[in-house]
Amino acid sequence: MKRILALIAVVGLLSFGMLASTASAASTSVVNRDIFRGSAMVAKDQTNDGSYYAFAQTVTIDGTVNGDVYCVAQDVFINGTVNGDVICAGQRVTVSGTVRGDVRIAGQDLDINGTVGGSVSSLSQRTAVANEAVVKGGVNGVSQRLIVRGTIEKDVTVGARDLMIAGQVKGDVQASVGRLELTGSSSVRGSLSYSSVSELDIDKSRVVGSVAYTAGGNADRGTLFGFIAVSFVGLILFASVVSSVVLIAIAPRYYERSFRIINKKLAMLY
Repeated sequence: MKRILALIAVVGLLSFGMLASTASAASTSVVNRDIFRGSAMVAKDQTNDGSYYAFAQTVTIDGTVNGDVYCVAQDVFINGTVNGDVICAGQRVTVSGTVRGDVRIAGQDLDINGTVGGSVSSLSQRTAVANEAVVKGGVNGVSQRLIVRGTIEKDVTVGARDLMIAGQVKGDVQASVGRLELTGSSSVRGSLSYSSVSELDIDKSRVVGSVAYTAGGNADRGTLFGFIAVSFVGLILFASVVSSVVLIAIAPRYYERSFRIINKKLAMLY
């Protein structure tokens, strides 16, 4: 039960963070929208000043976005540079370029092949950090399978059925897992703490800090309840992302006014 509550808390924080970032970004004076289109693109030689909102089948960023990217699409490709956050819901999301801020994704597959200046938060079936990829923040979220082959400069905090670390984690690893594997040239410079149905066979020589195990409880009941809970909160998160992107694309001024009112009320408290 504690594991499930922890997962719900993580997803709740992701949802709150997405909505808070959305409200903040709406205060920008530049709003660029591509909605209800087959494809949306920022071309290689194009610079988009301000946050970029897209609701399309395919979203491709080959150029530069000086702001955040908010999108809902079947396929999302970030090949250029985003000088802000990437907050998207998509079946497949691939980051092969540079994102200066955070990457927050709800979808099926997330591939990090480039550089992320902030953290990566995902609710997905599969999240993979490729060999040459660098995440300068941490990695957190819920995924059926998480594969780390590149470098994570801070902590990894996840719930996953399968977690494989074949790269470098410079912070701590905290995980609720069904299977955990340290392989290849992997190393964890911090500590490793994990919960599972049973204690796993882990090569502790790859962990600089301590290794701690916590029993995860009954396998069948925990797995069934876990998938139900994760699926439910996943739908909530996905709905939050979709509604935020669509409403901002349709009515950015409404969000801007709302954000200003919130800021004014908060300022009165201090």
